[in-house]
Order: sequence, then structure tokens, then C-alpha cells
Amino acid sequence: MTSLATIDTGVEMARPHPGVDRVALRAELEATNAQFRALVASTPDARWYQTCPGSAWTVGEVMVHLTWALEQLPAEVASARRGQGMFNYPAWLANPASYWINRWNARGATRESVVRRHDAAMAAVLDTLDAVAEGDWGLGANFYGHGFYSIEGLFHTPAQHLAEHTAALASVRRAETNDSAVIATRVGPLHVRQTGSGPIAVLWHSLFVDSASWRRVEPQLSADRRLILIDGPGHGASGDPGQRYAMRDCAAAAIDVLDALGVAGPVDWVGNAWGGHVGITLAAAQPDRLRSLTAIGSPVAAYTAAEARETRLLLGVYRLIGAVAFIRTAVAEALLSPATREHDPQAVDYVRSQIGGADRRRLRNAVESISLGREDLGGLLPTLRVPTLFVTGADHSGFTPEQARESIALVPGGRLATVPDAAYLAPLEQPGETARIVKEFWAATLPNATTAQSTRSQEEGPR
Repeated sequence: MTSLATIDTGVEMARPHPGVDRVALRAELEATNAQFRALVASTPDARWYQTCPGSAWTVGEVMVHLTWALEQLPAEVASARRGQGMFNYPAWLANPASYWINRWNARGATRESVVRRHDAAMAAVLDTLDAVAEGDWGLGANFYGHGFYSIEGLFHTPAQHLAEHTAALASVRRAETNDSAVIATRVGPLHVRQTGSGPIAVLWHSLFVDSASWRRVEPQLSADRRLILIDGPGHGASGDPGQRYAMRDCAAAAIDVLDALGVAGPVDWVGNAWGGHVGITLAAAQPDRLRSLTAIGSPVAAYTAAEARETRLLLGVYRLIGAVAFIRTAVAEALLSPATREHDPQAVDYVRSQIGGADRRRLRNAVESISLGREDLGGLLPTLRVPTLFVTGADHSGFTPEQARESIALVPGGRLATVPDAAYLAPLEQPGETARIVKEFWAATLPNATTAQSTRSQEEGPR
């Protein structure tokens, strides 16, 4: 359902139609309403504000979309009775219109308000069902740009629509544990989830994506680690402080999370891009809190003047008109390698949906705070006293293997690994190789490990 306008497509004569079991149809609709209520009730608070799989909307916005669609059904039935279709605009217009209209409609929506709207809409649909004359079931017209729908077919769409979105949400619930929380920190409320068992490892993602970017490496890493995955401020289900913040604030917020979870001992830190910057800052300030540091795709230099100008230009466009197609494409091309963009459409869709579904103000604040505002971290590298691994993608234009080699040479005993066919998001792009590198590093840096730390940089290559 992609438009709020009605189009006259010409009168359709009633098509031959068998008798309709009105009682069974009512039971299907009532079951759909019960399933919707159960879905809302079973969705964790943190998930409500996260991007829904396969959609640029959050889970809450999908619930509003389902409710709005149900609210249109009585008008659609009346239109079908007249042989007039609805929602038949071309996709190039309908899809962006649907996206922005629904985001507008979902402003301020809560679980309670959505359920009330859905209940009221279903009551109106059931009244409409009771009013259909026996000879009208075969009447219809073209709807949604998908062809002919009879009146009976329209009454089946709520169950079909709900099933479509429920399948996507169920795939995430199967992958998640129930161990998630939102923790107050100095950079705002941060969503945190945990999985696995063993020594603790903290994972912090890159700018523009959330902690779901780790999902492809979670099975391997959680086999022998308890993973604490943090959504950074302005990303995923996390809030932000409502003001600018610095990398040291993010590092302090990570300590807030660990303290809130009762984690006093050292942890393994694994950060991707932004997360690597946080880890470097934390390792320099509080080395006793880290057992090891892995920074993946994390350039240590501040932005060049040219990079800053380009980012400010894109940010200005984003502020004015939002995540239009060329911005989503530009971010995906920057973060992902050519091989990923060509052969991994799921990764491309994930990155594009993250940009499209982000809270615009919070994402702008993140870019301005920790990207444009990022300090040069090179001066911290010689001070690091925890076992440190830098990983970069072979196609990472912002932190080439040569740049990574020069940076890790400044870290006492630092190690370097390069991941082929990856750019910024190696855990998403090449999860098997990335997990292997991290786990081998962990094994080499455990207490009493037989392999001593080298006093000079060592470079590991992919096997």
C-alpha cells in the first residue's frame, strides 16, 4: 500500500465467484488481530526502535504501517464495489512516498496507541465484512499496482500482510538472546545485548551501522567468549546525549556499561572503525580494563580537509532531504568493497537500510561528533600497553594496508592482519576470515599463553 490517493481504473464486472464462508473469514480476521497484539507484546523495548529486517523502517514503524493498511480496508472494499482501484502509482513514486508518509504517521507512536488503533481498525473491518452483500464478493478492481483484487481477496490481505512482516521479525528473534538492556551512560541510553559464555569481549560497531553488523561473526566469536554488543549513540536502539560528544566520552560510556553489568575485570575489546577508535582511546586511558584490543578498519588519522569537505556536503544534503537514494548508495560504496557490492546484496541492503532507517538528528550528531570531530589518535599508539591487533580490509581506501602497517609500527608489540575483498566492514563482508584472525589473536594473548608478545610489529596474512 503505497499512496493515499484513489485512482479510477474503470468499472469491473463481477467475476464468477463461489460462495464465501463469512464465519471463516471473520475468524481469520480476528486471529490476525490477536496475532498482531501478541507480536507487539512480545517485541522487546529495545527492538521497537531498531530497523526491521528487510525494511528501512523501524519495528515500531512497521507496526504503524500494518495498522494504517488495515484502516484503509473499508474504503478499499467500497472502492472495489464501484470497480475503482486504489494505490496504483508507479513504484518510483509510490515507494519513497510510502516510506516518508509512514515515518510521519509513526511519530510519537507507542505500543499502546498502535494497539488501540489496530483494534479500532479491525472493528471497522468486521462491520464492513458483515455489510457485504452475497452477490458482491466477486466485485473488484486493480489495487496496489499488483493487479485485480476481489472484495473477498481484500479481506484476506490483513493476514497476508501480517505474515509477511512477522517472518522477518521472527528471524531476528531466533538469532537474539533475551539478555538485552538499555543502560544509561554519559552519551545517552545505550542498547546492549549479550550472547555466548566465557571470558568477556566487548564489540562496538562502525558509524552508519548498528550491532547487527556483527551477526555474521557472532556464532564463531561467542563459541568461547561472552559477547557484550553495544549500539553506539544515535545508532540502533540507542539514544544520544542531545549534544556533541567526543571519543573519550564514548570510551567512558563503555566503562559505564561494564560497571552497570558488574564487569570489573579486563575484557577483550573488538571495535570496527568507530569502535576501534573507542577501543584505542580506552586502552590509552584505562589499560587495566582491557585484556586485548582489536581495531578493525579504524584509521587513526583525523580527516583530511578534502574528506571533511565531502562529508560536510553530504551531511548538508542529508539534513535537508534525508537519506535519498544517492546518499544511501554513496555510503554503501564507501563502506563496502567492490566484491561485496557485486556479490553480497544482503550486505548492501543492510547498509542502505541502516542509513534509510536512522534517526536523522541523532545520526547527524554522531557524524559531526565522532567523524568530523575525530582527533588524530596517532599520538596514543606508542602509549598502548595492551596486546593490540589492527585489522584492515585490502580495499579500505581510508586505511590502506600500507597506512595500517605504518600505524601498527607505533604500537609496542602490535600485530597487523589484512582481510581480502573487504573495506570498512570486514566482520560483515568477510566474517569467516575476520573471526579466524580475531580468535587466533585471542588465543595468543590469553594469560600464560605459550607465544610471547613480540617487541616489534608482526604482520599476519590471510591463510
